[in-house]
Amino acid sequence: MHRVVGQFVTYVLLLVVPSTLLMAQPNAALMSSTGNATLNGVTTGKSSAVFSGDRIQTNSDSAVTLTSEGSSVLVGPQSLVVYRGGVVELTSGTAVVTTRKGMVAQVGKLKVAPANSGSARFEVNQSNGKVLVSALKGAVTLSAGNSSSVLPEGSASSTLADPEQAPDVPAPTSSEGKWSAGVLAAAGAAIALAAILAAGTTEAPASPSRP
Repeated sequence: MHRVVGQFVTYVLLLVVPSTLLMAQPNAALMSSTGNATLNGVTTGKSSAVFSGDRIQTNSDSAVTLTSEGSSVLVGPQSLVVYRGGVVELTSGTAVVTTRKGMVAQVGKLKVAPANSGSARFEVNQSNGKVLVSALKGAVTLSAGNSSSVLPEGSASSTLADPEQAPDVPAPTSSEGKWSAGVLAAAGAAIALAAILAAGTTEAPASPSRP
């Protein structure tokens, strides 16, 4: 009951106050969508409030940006994630995390987190049972079970999605994440909003529009 009331209040806040105030709510985030995406199985508008435990899914022509205080997550096409406040769980597809608050990406038991000062930008892709992690800005730490490794900025590392089959985190290898140029162009406005809010600017962005 408390969760329902809290969600209702935040939905109202989304309509009447700047999104920077919405992000002050514990474990809440602002979701900006391009194309058709679903939130807990329901097709969303261009902007929605997101809470811990919510499931977000995109199709081949959609992308989503989740923005919370100090962090943003760009969810690529054909992806499924669960938002859990300071952790985003990637079930399939691609997520790019930009954070100065130590946000973690998790795929099964594999965790990806900033290695220094809680700040980093990294991409995680899960496809066909394999996980590819790219450290785009700043080093990241990969941990699975009792194993951990630091991935330097500009490097990438791949492993199996099943930690039982790959208990050791592999050494970094040279690689790149792959994104659709068309989808990234369509998601430009959402990415710009995320960059402003994640940088902690005091300027309140324009209220998100609804379809």
